[in-house]
Amino acid sequence: MSASFPDYLKFSIWSDGYNMTSNQGARMYSFERDQMILGNSAARAVTATFTSGTTSGFYCPLSADAGLTLAGIPCPFFAYSENAWGGGAIDGVKVWNMNVIPNITTK
Repeated sequence: MSASFPDYLKFSIWSDGYNMTSNQGARMYSFERDQMILGNSAARAVTATFTSGTTSGFYCPLSADAGLTLAGIPCPFFAYSENAWGGGAIDGVKVWNMNVIPNITTK
């Protein structure tokens, strides 16, 4: 994790994890939900940095929130690309998927 204080924290609940994003670049965090509920101090945390080009000067990804999803389905994380804010050549939404179990894919 970064030594700097996270900016604009956002949290979500998914079937296998509590997810967090912030305005710290393309970094996403997922915390092992079942083990945290049990109070297990060895609960895992997964962090990933996605590099798929510029998004914008104000990078604030957001994770989906649906605690009743089926286990094993990756949680999607979203970020926008806005050419008017210096965030690339086109406007769009970027989507990444992440599980607590290190099963990270990029779309």
